[in-house]
Amino acid sequence: MSKENNNDVNTEENLSLEDCNALLQFPYHKYTPEVKEKIDVDVSDSNVPLIAKNETNSSVSKPAKKIVTGNLKEDLKMFQKKNLALQEKIVEALSRIETIMQTLDLCRREARVLYKEELKEEMPDKSKRGALLRPISLFAAPYFRDVRGMVPPDNEDTKAKMKNNVINAYLVPPKPWLARENKMLLHGVMSNTLAEILKPYQIKRNYLKEKLKDKNISDSEIQEIKEELISEIEMQIKEIKKIPVTDLLKRRKSDIDWMTISATYMEGMRGPEECENMWNNFLSNSINKKPFTAAEDAKLREIAERHNELNWDIIAKELG
Repeated sequence: MSKENNNDVNTEENLSLEDCNALLQFPYHKYTPEVKEKIDVDVSDSNVPLIAKNETNSSVSKPAKKIVTGNLKEDLKMFQKKNLALQEKIVEALSRIETIMQTLDLCRREARVLYKEELKEEMPDKSKRGALLRPISLFAAPYFRDVRGMVPPDNEDTKAKMKNNVINAYLVPPKPWLARENKMLLHGVMSNTLAEILKPYQIKRNYLKEKLKDKNISDSEIQEIKEELISEIEMQIKEIKKIPVTDLLKRRKSDIDWMTISATYMEGMRGPEECENMWNNFLSNSINKKPFTAAEDAKLREIAERHNELNWDIIAKELG
């Protein structure tokens, strides 16, 4: 092996990517004792291509140089030294990684200790800790509990209400309303409102029908009742049924009968108070469910400032 190759091994400390690839691709298995003598004879006077190291810290790979060699033993020694140097670099890198991992683990443990100390400082003393750790269910029904959190046994009135499924909507968290239940409630309110408005017309029509059964009235009076009064009432009833539900609700004089709606149209799934709350807070046609526009936002700010952000019923009425 030439002196140039020996100097490369001794003076170069860093191994490039090309050197590593050359080491991985070198056919070590061909250099066995049985074939060494034959290879020495065949290549003693020929040029053997070897992969030479590129310039240090070069980002562009260069083609391998062809060097002349006549001693394969020196080539093997050179690659063996490079292999050992590469192994030393790998062992050194693994040692550094292990040291860094140990340092990170130590930092992680210290961070946990600091975090626990901060939690202890933020936690109140034992006298106040109990009040903070009380569950929210403590402030809900049932309200009467002993020191162990146990509730008293149900009395006869409570047992009767539970048996008949009589539950107050203001004390029990309401179940979510389904789309089917919303349609049933809308139909119930519309039917109840229509029946309330048509009630005087139906009373008058029933009265005239009963009057037709009177044997003391003349035929002319019977004909007048049939053609004018009854037919006129029937026409009025048909016209009222065509009126939209929003207009019917405006014409209604009495309150909505929520008890009748709950019992007749809701199939016992919702109580009167639940129906009333759902209608007044969501389903009512008087509630504008569209998003606020920029003009409405400005108007709301103006009205709220005028009322000092109080009396929201008046603010909503003025907003429209």
